[in-house]
Amino acid sequence: MSEQTRVLILTASSRPGKTTSCSVGQYLTEALAARGVRSESMRLRSALKSEQATSDMLAAIDRTDL
Repeated sequence: MSEQTRVLILTASSRPGKTTSCSVGQYLTEALAARGVRSESMRLRSALKSEQATSDMLAAIDRTDL
């Protein structure tokens, strides 16, 4: 059995809370899941606030296929 394709969706909106960027990311996540693609979403701004969060983001990038 082949592995699922993995995708990382980075949202770059600087506004907190639910944004259009987050809504589009959620839509993409659901649409990709319906096609058997495993996806993960992350807010870029939050991922750059600490060394640990940046490390987590880089690890997520390493796990993705596109």
